[in-house]
Amino acid sequence: MGSEFSWLAKKNMKKKTLIIVIIALGIIMIGLLYLLSNNSRKPNTSFEIITPPVLSGSQFVVITPTTPLSIEQGRSEAPAEEWQKALDQYKINQLDFYVANFATHDDTTFQMRYIFKKIPHEHYAFIITLVGTDKNKAKQDAIDWIKSKELTDEQIKSLDITYNEQ
Repeated sequence: MGSEFSWLAKKNMKKKTLIIVIIALGIIMIGLLYLLSNNSRKPNTSFEIITPPVLSGSQFVVITPTTPLSIEQGRSEAPAEEWQKALDQYKINQLDFYVANFATHDDTTFQMRYIFKKIPHEHYAFIITLVGTDKNKAKQDAIDWIKSKELTDEQIKSLDITYNEQ
């Protein structure tokens, strides 16, 4: 009888150990899932650098730095009237998105880049780095270049633009 009891005790001990291990693994997995889901909701900064979607034909294509597509390339894929109509709508309704399509630009006197800010609201902001010694000329060149995209002074003033000196 003693050996039977010892055998049952060992069997019950193995079951309890297995149950404890399974519960511990479950708790660890739930904790990891919780941590991973919370990290995805908390950005490290108040803005992210992203590439805006660019019009291609009658649909939107999200492009990445590894698959560059300039607005001129997209324009050749869509009928001219559709392309111009879409651009005009963005110029009216989402000016920052419209400008972001042109914003990665290097010139001899300035460089223009964009970032996507989530604070205080979601929008594209523009960083213009003034190059050279004549900062006033560089700033004016940047403004003239933006105006060449058919924007008015009022529209340019409404954009979130930061000027940096190199």
